[in-house]
Parts: sequence; C-alpha cells; structure tokens
Amino acid sequence: MTPQCQQLLSTVSAATCICFDAEFARGMEMLELSVVDLRGHLIYQQRFKPRRYRTWDSDIHHITPAMVATAPSFSSCRRRIQAIVDNCSYIVGFAVRENDINKMKRQYVQGFDSKFVLELRDWFWVCHGRERGLDYVQGISLKFCCEELGVSHDESQAHTSAYDAAVTLACFKLLFDRFVERHGATRRYTTFADVVAHFASVFKKYKYEYDRERASGYCAIVRAGDEYLLKATREQPEFDDTLVECIAVDDRKRAMMKLSERFTGTTRSRNFFFRKLTDSRLELFRKLRRPD
Repeated sequence: MTPQCQQLLSTVSAATCICFDAEFARGMEMLELSVVDLRGHLIYQQRFKPRRYRTWDSDIHHITPAMVATAPSFSSCRRRIQAIVDNCSYIVGFAVRENDINKMKRQYVQGFDSKFVLELRDWFWVCHGRERGLDYVQGISLKFCCEELGVSHDESQAHTSAYDAAVTLACFKLLFDRFVERHGATRRYTTFADVVAHFASVFKKYKYEYDRERASGYCAIVRAGDEYLLKATREQPEFDDTLVECIAVDDRKRAMMKLSERFTGTTRSRNFFFRKLTDSRLELFRKLRRPD
C-alpha cells in the first residue's frame, strides 16, 4: 500500500469504517455475523439461533442446527449490533446492500440509509474488471475478486463470516489504493471522504454507460403463422422470410412497453403476439428507431 493511501486511510477512525459479513439459514435468517474495523480488527463475532427455521442446508457455511442450538437470538443481540452501526459512517462489504443490509433491516437494525456503502463489487469493476471487459456482476464472486487481485483465498475458511469479512476488507484496501494511484495526482485528495466522494461520481458515470449499453438492442416484427410476434433482442436477429421489420433501439424494455400498450392495450416489457399489422402500427414502430 502506498504512503499516500495509508495517510488517507488514517484520516478516518477504525470503527467509523466497518466491514461485515453474515451467513444465513435458507438465505433469510441470520446465523452468524462478523464485523471488522478498518484496521482489520474483529470487533464483533456472534452466531445466532434462528427464530423461524430449525433445518437448513449447511453445505456452504457449515453451520449446522446443533452448532447454534444454544446460541442467543438475533433480537437479544440487536442492541449491541445497533450500537456498532450507529457509530460508523462507512460500511464495506460484498453484495452488502442486497444481502446483509437488506436482511438486517428486516430484523429491525436501523440507520443504514444514512451510511456510505462501499460495495466491493463496484470498486472491483471500476478499478479492475471494467478495463478487462468483465461484466459488472455476472460471474463476480468474492473468490473471483481475490483470484483476479492476487489476494490469498483459503477455500477451507471461505464462507465463515469472520474470514470473508477480513478478505473483503483486504480486497477493498487494494482497490482503494489503485483508485488513489490512478486519480490522486490530479485530484489531490486530503481525506478518506474525498476519495469515496470521487469514486461515487466515477462509478455513476461508468454505471450509466453500462446500463445504456445493456438496454440498447433491437426490436423486430416477425410473422408467426396467422399472427405477428414482436420481440426484443440484444443482438441483431438474422434476416429471413419471417422477418417483417427490424430496428435498433436505445432501450429495449421501454420500446416494448410503449409498443405493447399501443398494439395490445396492455403494458408488457417482454415479447408479445398481436394479430394485425396496420400502416399506423408500422409507422409507430419505425419512429422508435435509434438515431444513427
């Protein structure tokens, strides 16, 4: 880690930036939670006995019902967990918004909406994956991030929450260093918050371009017996005798919703059949063509 990165990390107290990982019963109720601070110290570690579930698949995290039979409930530990969340400003994690945070909210832990969430998948994509042609989320796992970044990943310890939290933090620090090295000469960061704010603007720009690229594609009208099929595809469909018309569009979903509303009277975002192809419908279809 560069001296500049170390200095920037030192501008935020360890407990103000935390990284956590959780394991769940049936993907729903929390079985284990580990929290490490920015310095890598384990500040919270606890297993819980689920309130609702008594059996679950333990092949991934290896936490069996017997291992938590005498563990406390999550609700009995919530006050301590809430205090940790209240004390932090930044939360690091892998898929942390959709998994850990979302499920902790369901178990009445509050205050997440006021925190800066530093999603490892975002940092990995901006600082490493995007330039290598990797998709934003498809095929991206914590193990894959470690392999790509050269961070040691022990399969025998993977999916224990304390280990995954520590590895996630290690990956984040490496990517934070890369981002600072890439942009620090011109931006003159002075604090950790400066880097986080600039990263958010860079990610927003790249994600907008990604979403636009994925939304664009083609809409085609195809003969299907006595009916017509209007379909949307990422790639341009092959031309054959059944293809009536094909146009390139900026947003496939939006185009399909507009066309289905006019053609069928219902709003759909997927392929649909219709019976009559009138001149007015064909004209409307052509108007949605993406400008060259």
